[in-house]
Amino acid sequence: MEKSAQAPSFNYEHSREELRRMQIEFPQRDREFRPLMGCVAAMQPRNLVEVGTREGGSLFMLSRVLPPGATIISVDLPGAAWGRSDSGTKKRQVADRLRRDGFVVHLVERDSARPETAAEVKRLLEGDLIEALFLDGNHSFDGVLADFQNYRPLMKPDAPLIFHDIVHSPNTPHVEVHYLWRVIKALAPHIEFIENAKADSGIGLATNTGLLQGYDIRQQLASQPGPA
Repeated sequence: MEKSAQAPSFNYEHSREELRRMQIEFPQRDREFRPLMGCVAAMQPRNLVEVGTREGGSLFMLSRVLPPGATIISVDLPGAAWGRSDSGTKKRQVADRLRRDGFVVHLVERDSARPETAAEVKRLLEGDLIEALFLDGNHSFDGVLADFQNYRPLMKPDAPLIFHDIVHSPNTPHVEVHYLWRVIKALAPHIEFIENAKADSGIGLATNTGLLQGYDIRQQLASQPGPA
């Protein structure tokens, strides 16, 4: 992805305060998310697809570094296993705010793992490719792998592919994103934002290059510990 000559400035604390005033949950570590926003700001993607939105905290924060009029697509199913049953109202509140800011916003409330959901995202892109993809939905290995396989083929070459919760923590054994991230970062240029390697969370950003469609992730993991 081409970078802008000069990344736009953004006021992280001001944006966080706006979320607090709206009473929107933001389940991210500031020391990880702030540098992520800096990277996205430098890339200036004209659209963003987020899988796993909950109340819309990270969606709002990332919107602060997108160019005016950008398209934002949220794929999120309130009440699903990794979501929140009461998140729909807050998410729609954030979407309304973003529309007032001039963004084109689509809320896709479907199971992200289903191929027809990816087909709907493709339709909403109206011929464009995804320029920034944030996967923060189903954190099981099968779930995040399905999201990766569904939406990565819709991405623009060299676009940022972002994963949340890449750190392996014994405190959250049900979070298995790290298995997939281990393979992804061996295939593509990447950067990690990790506040504490001994805790959970962590954000990984990989460039969509070398991530060949049809690459057998499970075969790659077969000789390694994990859910292959």
